[in-house]
Amino acid sequence: MRWIERAAMKESGATKGLSTLACRAVLVTLMTAAAWAWTCAWAWGGCGAAAAEVGAGLDVSGEAVWSATYAAGDPEGLKGLQGYAINTLIASQTLRLSISGQLPGGFSVTAALDNYSSSNLQLVRIDFSNETVSGRFGDFAYATANPYVARRLTLRGVQVSAKLDDFTLGAIVGQVKGIPTSKTFKGASSSDTTVFRHDGPYAPTREGAVLVASMGGAESYRLSGSFDPDFMEVELRLDDAVPGARRTLLDLLTNYDMAYLYRESDDDEGVVASGDLRELDRGKYTVVTAAWGDHLVLRREALDILRDEVRDLIAEYNTKNRLTGVDQKAYPFVVGSDSEEAFLEELCRDHSWLVAGLPESATKVLDNALAGYSTGRFYLLGHERIDIESVRVDVLASGTYTDADAVPGLSYTVYYDQGVVEFSFPAGAPEAYDEIRVGYSYSVTGNVYALGISVAQGSERVYLNGELLARGVDYTIDYEAGVLFMLREVGPQDVVKVDYEYFVGGLGVPVEYKRIFYGGSVAWQPSPGLKLAADVIRAQDLATPLVGSDRARTMPGTHTVAGVSADLKAGRLSVDADLAYSHEVFPYDDNSRRNTSNRINDALFATDDAGGEYVLFAHQNGLTSYSLANGKWRQHSPASGLAGWTVFDMAASESSGLWFFATESGLTTLDARVGPGGEAPFDRVENWRRYYESDGLPSSNTLSVVVDDGAAQGRVWVGTDAGLAVASAATGSLESWEVFDEGSNPEMISEVITDLAVSEVTGDLYVGTPEGLMSFDAATGRFVKEFEGAAVAEIATLASPVGDGDVYVATDSGVRFKREPDGEWHVLAGTEGAEWNAVRAAGGALWLGGADGLYRYDGNGGNGGNGDDGGSVPERVAATAGRVITAVTGAGGVPAVEDAVWAGGEADEFYRLSIWRAARPYESFAEYPQSTTGISGEDQHRYADVPAGEHTYTGFAGAFGATFDVGAGQAYASYERVEPTFLPVGGRGRQDLTQFKVGGSYPVWPNLTARVEHASRATRPADITPGDDDDGDAGSASGAGSGSVAGDDGLLTVTTDSAGISWDFGPEVDLAYTLERMDRAVREGLEAQRTTYSVTVRESLAATRLTLGAGYEKVVYDDYEKPTSSYVAHNVRGDITYAPVETVTLKLYYRFPVRVVALDGREKGSRDVGGTLSWADKLGPARLSVQLSQYSRTDVPQDETRVQRRAVARATFDTFQVRALKLTPSGGVSWDYLEPIRGEARTVLAGDARLRGELAAWRTDLRLRRTETAYRESEKVSTASEVSATATYTGLPRLTPSAETTWRDSSHTSPTLGERRSTSLASAMRLSWSVSEASTDVLSGWRNATRDAGSDLVTYGVGNDFTYSPGKKLSTTLTSSLERTSGTKNDADFYETKARADVRVDWRFSDTWRASLSLGYIRGVSSDMSEGFNTYTGTLKVIATF
Repeated sequence: MRWIERAAMKESGATKGLSTLACRAVLVTLMTAAAWAWTCAWAWGGCGAAAAEVGAGLDVSGEAVWSATYAAGDPEGLKGLQGYAINTLIASQTLRLSISGQLPGGFSVTAALDNYSSSNLQLVRIDFSNETVSGRFGDFAYATANPYVARRLTLRGVQVSAKLDDFTLGAIVGQVKGIPTSKTFKGASSSDTTVFRHDGPYAPTREGAVLVASMGGAESYRLSGSFDPDFMEVELRLDDAVPGARRTLLDLLTNYDMAYLYRESDDDEGVVASGDLRELDRGKYTVVTAAWGDHLVLRREALDILRDEVRDLIAEYNTKNRLTGVDQKAYPFVVGSDSEEAFLEELCRDHSWLVAGLPESATKVLDNALAGYSTGRFYLLGHERIDIESVRVDVLASGTYTDADAVPGLSYTVYYDQGVVEFSFPAGAPEAYDEIRVGYSYSVTGNVYALGISVAQGSERVYLNGELLARGVDYTIDYEAGVLFMLREVGPQDVVKVDYEYFVGGLGVPVEYKRIFYGGSVAWQPSPGLKLAADVIRAQDLATPLVGSDRARTMPGTHTVAGVSADLKAGRLSVDADLAYSHEVFPYDDNSRRNTSNRINDALFATDDAGGEYVLFAHQNGLTSYSLANGKWRQHSPASGLAGWTVFDMAASESSGLWFFATESGLTTLDARVGPGGEAPFDRVENWRRYYESDGLPSSNTLSVVVDDGAAQGRVWVGTDAGLAVASAATGSLESWEVFDEGSNPEMISEVITDLAVSEVTGDLYVGTPEGLMSFDAATGRFVKEFEGAAVAEIATLASPVGDGDVYVATDSGVRFKREPDGEWHVLAGTEGAEWNAVRAAGGALWLGGADGLYRYDGNGGNGGNGDDGGSVPERVAATAGRVITAVTGAGGVPAVEDAVWAGGEADEFYRLSIWRAARPYESFAEYPQSTTGISGEDQHRYADVPAGEHTYTGFAGAFGATFDVGAGQAYASYERVEPTFLPVGGRGRQDLTQFKVGGSYPVWPNLTARVEHASRATRPADITPGDDDDGDAGSASGAGSGSVAGDDGLLTVTTDSAGISWDFGPEVDLAYTLERMDRAVREGLEAQRTTYSVTVRESLAATRLTLGAGYEKVVYDDYEKPTSSYVAHNVRGDITYAPVETVTLKLYYRFPVRVVALDGREKGSRDVGGTLSWADKLGPARLSVQLSQYSRTDVPQDETRVQRRAVARATFDTFQVRALKLTPSGGVSWDYLEPIRGEARTVLAGDARLRGELAAWRTDLRLRRTETAYRESEKVSTASEVSATATYTGLPRLTPSAETTWRDSSHTSPTLGERRSTSLASAMRLSWSVSEASTDVLSGWRNATRDAGSDLVTYGVGNDFTYSPGKKLSTTLTSSLERTSGTKNDADFYETKARADVRVDWRFSDTWRASLSLGYIRGVSSDMSEGFNTYTGTLKVIATF
């Protein structure tokens, strides 16, 4: 029937306490450190003085806050308030702690704790040092001297080192926190790859290192005219006007029980009517300007957009009608269900239009059925603002990637600003392609670089063009979010490299094991020129996973590396060498556990309230239903409504109409009512309910369930791993549970209830356990032992006997039976000693599921064999021979298959899992494989161990380098070997590498240096697979082909010969020649050859005020395997920097990389030309700066150019005085011209000015800003203006008046589209009054006016804050406000009045402790609501400051 582990265990709920435990751990650490230091100080003398020093040497500060909030009444009053929920008590605890300072005996302490942040960012560190011993305790970074032993890691632990004569000994132990990684960005950009696949999702979705999207492309619509986002909107219209609609919008909503949404008049409760327009969020679409017109491209699928709109309508209905709690309407469908799909498709096809254009105009550039979109043309990349030269498109077909430019008939256009690619495919494509891969770089907004979440604090090393930057000076970083903010200007050619670590479990990767790190080192310097060192390091995962023994996806790994190093300096010879040996068990890239087999735990025939018949199959991955009406198999999961993934048992109640599902995480009920539109019961959200331990069950791990419809009120019994529970199911809601466990019923033989059954004869309850069988006597309320010593899998009770029994029990040692009411238990002949999983009566026979098939037993000898007692023995169904059968059910009453029998089993070693069915007379069984049922043979949530011998790797890595000075020249040689089975501790990314290099340089002439070098680098793909070494420990390398040249797997050797000369005769000239030959061992001859010629010249003139640089590079690439990939590339570059005076700098640069493909002469690349002239100086009282710049980038193949020109001037003046008036002016102007590759050229003129003033007790601040953008082709002009002023007067003894006002105006003017304008004026006055030493009062008033298309609103408000503090310990604050808004909103009359009153009492108990209690009341009325609203709030806080 179902599978239950013999040792059923409860899931731990300790996760919720992690933050608290982290806080306690840090505090305990600090106290321990302080105690240690105090003890050391005592031992070294002066107990009292040392104890005083411990306290005096530490600077401790922080704050702890415990708070609770509660709100009652109407939710409308909570708008704008944080931390409240209606009828919900919200409790929170926050702690911030900082400790730093010195302790006696050479200790220093640094600690920071903030539980607003991730537990990974709770830091503590203690350092100690004296003449011979030094140590670190807490959080620190660690790296070995030998680079092959361990990468730089962030640890939490202890490190100690000691110096003994010429030796230095070290030891370390700790827990690994950080894993090293690196990211490189070019300019203000980042890079990504989007892969289009046939099975990809609609929108680009992150899968590992790439984004994946559908090969079908985005849904798009052609517009009849140009779309201007400043004037136009995209709207969704729901109406009845779509030709061919089968029914009205109201009929559709009524059919799915959502008629309440429809508004038949302006006065009713509905929120939508036929013909209503709803503006579409701009993030859901984009518009591209193609060669033949504008196209609107949906960023989200049309059906997803409709789902959002329906949910929004339901939320609007709840708000309009003030529905809360259980009265609120909810989205009725299970997302992804057949019923939801049918509803959304009909809504899309018959009632949805997409409209684009001027809102007030009847003429639209789009008025199209939402379902009338096109696909297969526009493809979303997932990023906007794509860099021009960065795009590379490759097509995968027949297992080979090909540059899209070399694919016949394929062309594409990139819309860089929108992040969209338009493809034109040849006939038969893209169906003939396996995938399309697009790599690109995209602009980073505001010098913000995303690294990935959970960056280890202090682990980063940020480089700008190789220069190490300083945190807080050159950049800042948000460690928790993993975001880097550059404070220095980053140019388009600059390179930003970030080396950093992410926490174990960071970057969105869950952590399954804690990893510890320990080891030792020894260093010896026998002479001044010789240093020797050795390290042994081990990183080991703790054996017990953090996620449950069967839920961990990976095996715990152990990684040990031992290494030696030598460094010799002897005269002109320098030698260094490193060697390391690695031993890994379950490395990070080969540690996956295998999925356990899925199995059918139970099968059940059930009928919904409309007579629809289903066969249900419970299994490890959820629930599968088979409709006998339409033959469809469907999968149901927690996303559908189940309480957990694994379903152990099922039951159906005729009296209540409920179906019950016992899952690993709670009991689930499904109301078997079909929806008003005929939707299956599974598809309605409201039909599902879940019950947990918190609802009264003895445990949420529910293992069995049975319904006693014959009992009063229809009882449902639920077995768990902690006892039995019963409740009445008559009302459809299980409100009260009665629990039976060993504490209240010591006669129970076990609390783990594996199966339940109600006797058809006596009505007694049979209770199966791993220890045996019990029965429950309802009259006495006690349990009676039936038998022990056998684990019960399933119980079957029969209304009519089969053979000699009417109760049969499948156990691990045979099938037992008896005749009720007083019969003895016997073992069914032919089943002795075997393990049986299922027993069920159907079609007048008994069906048994065993380890080697399905068996039938009819008790009358008709099975072909007789038992020792004269009865028959079970006969195996031939079709199931050799298969494990775990569940059986009968589908009685089905007209076409009268008394059909269904059976399910456990997946075999190849994960094959089938369902069998047979109808009377059961002579043949039909098999439904998993390709038909959709039931995976793998348990997708449980895993089993794999043997260590097949996942153990050993390997060596080492390097040797030597240099020898020859006069003024130098000769060098180096060798490095890294085996693919080698990794340093903490390393990621394997390599199979052998390389050597020999070369030298020598000044053959004054200022003329010649250099030569020969190098060889041999690599092969470093995918690892277990080896077949005799000792079973080693591994070898193999894998898929990769590298510079496409081809089969194998060794790739790149041999490089280079020569060059450098000549400094005033100008610096460098000439270089390089020949690279690429050869794969699996083929004869060379695969490719690259020849490079280059010359660069650099000259500094006029005392280095003028620097000139130029270069030329030619690359000839011959691909002998794929001649179409051969090319000739030219790269011309030049730059000039001229600073005639200290205040003026001129920079010019030129880049012209072009790649010419040999066969057809096509060019690829882009040309960059730019320059900047800047001047900055102080002239008298003014600090002035001017900058002029121009930048252009040309896409060579398309001959399209992006041009940007900019001029900026700023001035800041010293404060000057006019009599008593002090003035400080500043301001600036800028001019920008942008000519994009696609889109309209525009000019932007901006200016700002600020004037701060002081006159006696007056303080004023006046600011002005204006921006004007003029578009060249459309002649559209957009302006944005802002004027703000503040004034404060401090000359009155107890009064401080202040005022502020801000005016904003924005407009868009077009000769063809007219004008759109929005304005706002916000003014406020405030009067602060010190009434007495014990009381203060702040009176304020404000007026806000806004006007734009369709809205004209004015808000007036007054408020007052009065605080009374009769002493230092107690203060009371009374806050009140009244605000009125009126006017028009969305072209309709609107008003809202809101009044609020709060009282807060603060009481300070001591210098450390204080508490605060606040109570609030909010009253409001609005034209959007039929009645006013009342909301009550309360907050209690207890605060400790130290």
